[in-house]
Amino acid sequence: MSIRWSTILPPLIITMLAWWLGQLPPIADFNRTLNDWAVTRIAAASQPDPDIVVVDIDDASLHDLAPVLGQWPWPRSAHAYLVEGLHKAGAATVIFDLLLSEPDVYRPESDAFLEETLNTHAPNFLAALWLGEHSPIPPRNLKDIPASLLVEPTNATGPVHLLLPAVGDPEKNPPGLINFSGDDDGVLRQYRLWYEENGVRLASLPFQVLRFLNMDTPKEPVYRIKYKGTSAFPYTTFSYADLLNRIMTGKPLPDLDDAWVIIGTSASGLHDLRSTPIQPLQPAVYLLATVLDNLRHHERLSGLDGRTAFLIAGMLTLLATLLGGGGFRGRLLRQVGYHLLLWSLALLYVLWSLSHDWLPDVAHLLAPPFMATLLVVLMAGYEEAVRRRKVVQLFGRFLDPRVVRSLLQARDEKRLMQPQQCTITVLFSDIRGFTTLSEKSSPDEVVALLNAYFARQVDVIFAHGGTLDKFIGDAIMAFWGAPIAQHDQADRALAAAVEMQKVKDEFVASLPPHLRHFDVGIGLHTGPAVVGMVGSDRRVDYTAIGDTVNLASRIEGLTKSLAPLLFSDATRAALTGQWACRSVGSTQVKGREKPVSLFTLSGDGAIPDIPAMKHEEG
Repeated sequence: MSIRWSTILPPLIITMLAWWLGQLPPIADFNRTLNDWAVTRIAAASQPDPDIVVVDIDDASLHDLAPVLGQWPWPRSAHAYLVEGLHKAGAATVIFDLLLSEPDVYRPESDAFLEETLNTHAPNFLAALWLGEHSPIPPRNLKDIPASLLVEPTNATGPVHLLLPAVGDPEKNPPGLINFSGDDDGVLRQYRLWYEENGVRLASLPFQVLRFLNMDTPKEPVYRIKYKGTSAFPYTTFSYADLLNRIMTGKPLPDLDDAWVIIGTSASGLHDLRSTPIQPLQPAVYLLATVLDNLRHHERLSGLDGRTAFLIAGMLTLLATLLGGGGFRGRLLRQVGYHLLLWSLALLYVLWSLSHDWLPDVAHLLAPPFMATLLVVLMAGYEEAVRRRKVVQLFGRFLDPRVVRSLLQARDEKRLMQPQQCTITVLFSDIRGFTTLSEKSSPDEVVALLNAYFARQVDVIFAHGGTLDKFIGDAIMAFWGAPIAQHDQADRALAAAVEMQKVKDEFVASLPPHLRHFDVGIGLHTGPAVVGMVGSDRRVDYTAIGDTVNLASRIEGLTKSLAPLLFSDATRAALTGQWACRSVGSTQVKGREKPVSLFTLSGDGAIPDIPAMKHEEG
């Protein structure tokens, strides 16, 4: 199968246009919304790790401990008691999601107590914060940064803008960054395992936990978070105040055997809240817990990047276009069918994604087939409008508007325009005495008379479902049976002939006396003929040719001597109604070996009641 550029270019253009549209903020936002919906569905089916526990400094803790510890920040000795109690309860490690970056100058003994406790129960993990290259705080040189914070050895010298914990031995209790990098809309969909400034890579707090507990660490710096549950507090949570009171009063703590305990805050006044796909505002400590959960169980959300999604969708759209008929010239239903198949595949892909921790990126995948389907529909509408205009232009000159509407519904104008043989009934009508009339009248009068006469007679032909072939001087040629077949074509033609005679009489009676000296002869014949578009590249007409047309013309010529209305035996045999026919004998016609039997109507020429003619529009 040969493939032309005209076939390939449309879907390629669509794909490029879809890629461009995909970069626009509304489309990008829509894609993020769909992905967030998928994240929520995956989270709803995922269970948080019960061995990851949060100790929450909530609003109640700030209130309940204020009489004992004063206002926030509390003496760090409170943290020391809590860390000691958690380890006694079986905790594997304690992770601080709190910045302890400034020494407590008023209570140095409190800092010393916490440091001693941390070192005794090491390893624990402390929070550090990368401030970014544009921070106004003076940067630190590499020699001032704990080696345990570096992801890998480096020859860089810094400087690095960084907040470090003021307590704890960094080699026993490694610090790690608690930075969260949201997307441009501020929502946290991915997590960065390390940050880099001036060639120095600094490890995140979750990365440190995995590394110092001898667990596998990911190789990629950024991955998409797989949230667990749809609650703002999905992990097992204990109140800081409740646990501290238990420790200070000697009451037993809950069993924390091998648990990773994270100390953080949900208190509204401490402003440690983040926006996630699950919740508009969620305490950051639960985001840290989620990341640790993901890393502990080697979980993450995967998915196609935008470029890959568009490439796949573009190739599938091209394939659908080729299968649909090439370019966009194929049948509408076939084209739309293949593109709907792409939509169905995309739906199956979404359902598969939700059960395989995969972000579908639906907007990226659906943009090319959506635009292709839209283009197919628009082009089909344009082609339909062109087709209708062509049919109206071609047949509006020859047919009654009702018949033209039937042709438009047929949707096969190519077959109608191609010359084909069919049985038709041909009518010729000629004015008698036109030459004498022309000699006695001015050219303007003659033209006006012919226009008025032809208009009335054409209305009669159209009213009976006939096709106007042409005007030949003062003669009219019409036929029945094409372009739409008519089983009662002879009845229609003869009924039109009768009415044309009556219309002629009424028209003549309305003329001035000096223009009334003309009559009309009408001849009809039924038989096979070739009907279709005939002509040259410069001019083409819809017409009928063949012996049937010639014989009808010859019969019309005999009306001068036999009767104003004549029709052949073939036309009489094709009549389906009860017509009062009278033979006028057989006549030798030029060009035919055998005589032709001719008939006319007897009586008043009344048109019989023919149900098909009343109810069929052609």
